[in-house]
Amino acid sequence: MKYCLRYTNICTKLNRADEITIKYIEDKGLVAFLEKYKSKRVNLLISATDFPDTEMKKLIAIKKTYPNYRFAVAINGYNYDLMLRLREAELPFYMATPCTDWELFRLLIAVGVCDINVSGPLAFEMSKVKRVLDSLDRKVQVRATPNSVEKFYSPTESVLGFFIRPEDTDAYEGYIDIFDFEGLDMQDVFYDIYAERKTFIGNLNQCIYGFKEPVDNKGLISLFGERRRDCGRQCLRDGRCRRCYSLLDLANPMGERACEKILEILRKEQEKYQSSES
Repeated sequence: MKYCLRYTNICTKLNRADEITIKYIEDKGLVAFLEKYKSKRVNLLISATDFPDTEMKKLIAIKKTYPNYRFAVAINGYNYDLMLRLREAELPFYMATPCTDWELFRLLIAVGVCDINVSGPLAFEMSKVKRVLDSLDRKVQVRATPNSVEKFYSPTESVLGFFIRPEDTDAYEGYIDIFDFEGLDMQDVFYDIYAERKTFIGNLNQCIYGFKEPVDNKGLISLFGERRRDCGRQCLRDGRCRRCYSLLDLANPMGERACEKILEILRKEQEKYQSSES
């Protein structure tokens, strides 16, 4: 799994990221930025409704003058005409907002995007997504934002929306190429949780934006993420699968037991340390 961080002055882990996303309005020091982070791909986040030809020409010139710099244009919404302009200019581009259905998925492939940000119902069919992309004659990178619930309607329960727990990251290896993170001021925290620790001790609503229910993450087992990757949200289609609900019901009592075990391990380590000091 690769990781992308949004650029902020307070982010201290940019050098560990595989990609960096910056907001791009006009070229002010872009070449210097690309030079500083030349080992990474830089994603230029632009407006889908207002990107002037003058800036397009600047990016074309930078690409021709500095072919070793890796950058892509990330559009903050769907704009087919803008995508055609970027394709004609031979600039790599993608839609940064979520692709949640097969119709848009196919349109993005046809227009020539370099990445697709998979989310919502589509992200519950990752094997099918992978099968389509593997059949192409070019590489299209799959992105996802794991720490935010993506669902269409606010009354829908959080568990029915798309998200990925830190513990389930490995279940998506080979299906998702790179993680972006919600929460501009918390990029370091989420990189630590997902990329380095791959675990979170606390409730899901403390690490997943938009998750409403107080579910103890320590009590959820790996079957939770493994099933969701390809379940197609069968619970909504015919109601036959209730695995997520069953595992959530077990999570809080299991989390209490896990907490007791953690405390016991810490107590034993403390006693061992104190005996070795005396």
